Amino acid sequence: MKTVLLPIVVVVLLLVTGIVVWSVMFASGNGEPIPVEGSWTYEITSSSSTGSGDKLFMNGTDDATWEGSFEGTSTGRFTERGEASGYRIYEEKLSFEGTVEDEEGRRRQGTLEIRCEGERVDRNSPWEGTCEIVEGDGELANLHGSITFTSPETLLAVYSGQIQFESKPFWRFW
Repeated sequence: MKTVLLPIVVVVLLLVTGIVVWSVMFASGNGEPIPVEGSWTYEITSSSSTGSGDKLFMNGTDDATWEGSFEGTSTGRFTERGEASGYRIYEEKLSFEGTVEDEEGRRRQGTLEIRCEGERVDRNSPWEGTCEIVEGDGELANLHGSITFTSPETLLAVYSGQIQFESKPFWRFW
């Protein structure tokens, strides 16, 4: 019985060692933070608003073109709540499709779901806020991070922040 059990144990140990070595060799991303920057230009494609007293409620959709570390297009669904003074709070869910530059300068392609929140203090102030990557697909499946944005001009936002591609063992690719 011992002569049969020993080869089985050796084979199992070799398989486990091979899987661990292979997963380290073929991991995707090194998990190091990557600084990102760029801009996106957007166009409101539909909107509706209602008011009650000095309160304003608006929702709609937009399309955008991204440049810089993120290159591609997005579609979004947004809501705004505000006051007659010009103060506004904004929330949006974006669907991004395109490429993102990784830590080696290589462009990875895929899709991302991004959630954004921001505010504008008054009519003369720019929009400012943050966007968080919720999930990705394709070569962006293991991308995480957040960016901050400022909208210094109407329909233009400038972003910067940090992202990272988390290491992922090979068996998670299937």
